[in-house]
Amino acid sequence: MSTTANDNQPPIDYLRLLAPAEHGGVLLQPAAEHLRHLVMENAKLLGKCDFTIGNIHIQQARRELRSSITDCATIIATGHQPDFIHAGVWAKHVVAVRLAKALDGRAVNVVVDSDAPRKTCITIPHTTEHGTTLLNIPYAQWPVETAFESMPPCNDRACTDFGDRLRDIAAAKEHPSLLDAFLDTYATSTGTDWVDQQVTARKAVESLLSINMEDLRISRVWTGPLLAELLTRAKEFAHIYNRALTQYRAAHRVRSLDRPLPNLVCDNNYCETALWIYKPGGQRKRLYVRSEPPATTLLADDQPIVSLDTDRLHDWEYLNNKLLTITPWAIRPRALTLTLWARLLLADLFIHGIGGAKYDRITDIIIRDFFHVQPPAIACASATLHLDLPRYPHAEQEQRSTRQALRDLQFNPQRYPTIAKNNHLLDQRAMVIRQSNTLKQQRPDDRAARREIFNRIRECNKRINDLEPQHRQHLQSRLLFWKQRAADDIIARYREHFFVLNSRPDLEMLLSKLPNVQDFAG
Repeated sequence: MSTTANDNQPPIDYLRLLAPAEHGGVLLQPAAEHLRHLVMENAKLLGKCDFTIGNIHIQQARRELRSSITDCATIIATGHQPDFIHAGVWAKHVVAVRLAKALDGRAVNVVVDSDAPRKTCITIPHTTEHGTTLLNIPYAQWPVETAFESMPPCNDRACTDFGDRLRDIAAAKEHPSLLDAFLDTYATSTGTDWVDQQVTARKAVESLLSINMEDLRISRVWTGPLLAELLTRAKEFAHIYNRALTQYRAAHRVRSLDRPLPNLVCDNNYCETALWIYKPGGQRKRLYVRSEPPATTLLADDQPIVSLDTDRLHDWEYLNNKLLTITPWAIRPRALTLTLWARLLLADLFIHGIGGAKYDRITDIIIRDFFHVQPPAIACASATLHLDLPRYPHAEQEQRSTRQALRDLQFNPQRYPTIAKNNHLLDQRAMVIRQSNTLKQQRPDDRAARREIFNRIRECNKRINDLEPQHRQHLQSRLLFWKQRAADDIIARYREHFFVLNSRPDLEMLLSKLPNVQDFAG
């Protein structure tokens, strides 16, 4: 499952694809000094590809897509949903921009607005004298499984309420963040929808840190002959797709058939594609192909959408004209299809995050088996920034020691001097313990008797502890305190908070740790 363009390039070390634990930690695989040559080898590999997709030669398809985006000869791409990204995702932007600059190329960010938000709120840590809690601040009302691309813009009042709540929480921070720059642009953006609003605000923050890249929304750029190829060869693609998933699950001991993705359903003349279909504002549906020559029908789940001439399905020009008639229905790629498109047609190098890099080994198999070419290499970049929150690194240890003390107090109250002064109860306890020891020696199989004497010891311990209950109460209070501190520490160590919430000095520190233009000179 190599992701290298040739045997002379160092492969990604997947054992090292772990999120950096420390504040300011950076992950880049392969290392920066290898990426320039990796891009050149990818370009050479892709330039030699000789096959057609949708009746169009791969070289023409690449040329037409890339020229519609930039006149630069080199494109470095990355991508993510249009959400409130964390520093690990933002690190991909930085690496892409700097690598593209070193190569006189262009960095592009594929905005996956065909994805659906899992939630429409941003989770923000809030610290008070009682500890740190997580607050969910809604930014939109949007149905589950409905794509980002149709989400309406945040109106003035909603933007103001959203911004005020975020500012109130951030106001107590010692070091100012770039939150105001984000929110000011977010509220005044003239974009047509929420995605434009969000992307414009993020770019405003990035420009203050000299990171400028082009954003490509999937809803506006994804189309073309690959779609014709996937529909024409739907059954073959589903077979290869499922086989790739099976190989991945076997290699990584994944037992669930739904992980990392479910198989495509394919039975006789009815086959699921790795594509979405939906109307604006409607829930996403899976696109199926039903082949009954001379016609092929496209279905949204079980709803027929359009009938096509099977013999002309591979012809992109014919298919494109037919698909114009199904408006407002839109066809969009699912995860692996999207990265396949980006790696083969769009980019000279695609930079993944950790999860994407691991799962894209599945795409490697699909590219090899479906197109019969060696897959171009990928890179992986990520980073960790922690917010400036109270840390309690010893909280777990304190919890354990306090639990041990409570247990010891319960079963060995005689060890505590202020309790041990009551000789009568201690003498009674000692006598019961002697009886227990004698019972173990003389009647080890008498479970009823041993249970009875065990309960007598417990009763003695309880009576001794009840003499001074403040000992137990003190330890219980201490345990609750350290439980809260441990929860606070988990929030403080969490690495997926919105990157704009980090202080500007921390963001600049991360920039200094990520590879710079000259680091790609190798």
